[in-house]
Amino acid sequence: VARWADARHALRPLGLSPILCEAERRGERGITVEFLMESHACRPFRAYARGLLLGDLSVATIEEGSNRLAQSKALMALEYVLQHSNHGQVKKVLEALEEFAVKVLKPSRQWFKIAAGAKGLVVERALRRAPEGACLEIGTYVGFTAIRCAAGRAPNGRVVSLEVDPEHAVVAQCMALHAGVGRQVEVWTGHSGDVIRSLPERYPGWTPRFAMVFMDQCGSRFWADLELLIREDMLLPGAVILADNVLKPGAPLFLWQLFHGRGRELFSQRQLISLEEFAMPGVEELIRLPLRRFQPWSSRPIKCVPKLPPPAACLSKIGPSLPRA
Repeated sequence: VARWADARHALRPLGLSPILCEAERRGERGITVEFLMESHACRPFRAYARGLLLGDLSVATIEEGSNRLAQSKALMALEYVLQHSNHGQVKKVLEALEEFAVKVLKPSRQWFKIAAGAKGLVVERALRRAPEGACLEIGTYVGFTAIRCAAGRAPNGRVVSLEVDPEHAVVAQCMALHAGVGRQVEVWTGHSGDVIRSLPERYPGWTPRFAMVFMDQCGSRFWADLELLIREDMLLPGAVILADNVLKPGAPLFLWQLFHGRGRELFSQRQLISLEEFAMPGVEELIRLPLRRFQPWSSRPIKCVPKLPPPAACLSKIGPSLPRA
């Protein structure tokens, strides 16, 4: 069905997500990448998929005449990184991504959604506080935070990253290979709820339990995904959870649950940090830092949670003063 729709140019990259997710769940990762290489919908980054499959980014070239390329910040970022850093230079790769945001996108008032600058320092601090173990990232984008986490947990730290957009997933995996952490970073394509449930099947012989979780997906999914991780017992004792962009675009349900609902019982420490968005002076952002899950979901009695207020009221009750990073 996917190939039929793709042949008629009726398939968008986002529409491939559940198809690729199911192929990966069945262990058919080669078929997944092969389809990316052949798909009309994914034509602009076909060469990158080929480089990923062969493990050789030297064959990664951008197909000329692609109209969609000019609209893809992810592909532009990968090309910039390949031109401004060498293989295995994690620090240079991260710096190149930051330079791309500031020198290429910022002049045209375009936003590049990476946790750099002050947010990057918060991520590094969370890595130091988290116990030993794997990291989970929900919302890979171009792999900036996945690479940072892999470098912080080198040489054997595992980073599992989930991305709904197959184009971003391929670019992020290529970026990790170029940075020299390709064996540590594993990017899975699909809807976060579906992929989280399938993680035990994807890793036979290893029980997926995470020391740190970085949530950078759609804010409306924050609480549902965190709740799922707790129910599936995928958080290690002492796990650190970070949630980005809780103010803008916003995650009111997540904030309400943490401060007035179930989260008050599950997390012994909860903190909101006021930050300036990277490469966007004057734009204030919040990052959520709940620490130390002290008991698993199943061992605590379920209490009645107050009725959820409107989003504006939810935010107003959190508190007028927030610590700055």
